Amino acid sequence: RETTPALRALAKKSTLFRHAYSPSSKTPTALPSMLSGRYPSELIRDDRHFTTYAAANTFVAEVLRRLEAGDLDLGG
Repeated sequence: RETTPALRALAKKSTLFRHAYSPSSKTPTALPSMLSGRYPSELIRDDRHFTTYAAANTFVAEVLRRLEAGDLDLGG
């Protein structure tokens, strides 16, 4: 009896990364780094648990939103 048909179906259409690297060993610093394209040490954040990021940081979603709104021109 197949026990995980939904997972098997998802795996068939997914991409496998055999060598994946993280910019940090902790999720609260790794994820914002990946979403901004900057190293964790370059991001402005609070000093408590590094989970609050300053508005001065620009994340990918913000750039995409500005492109969609026509407020940003990448020169293309």
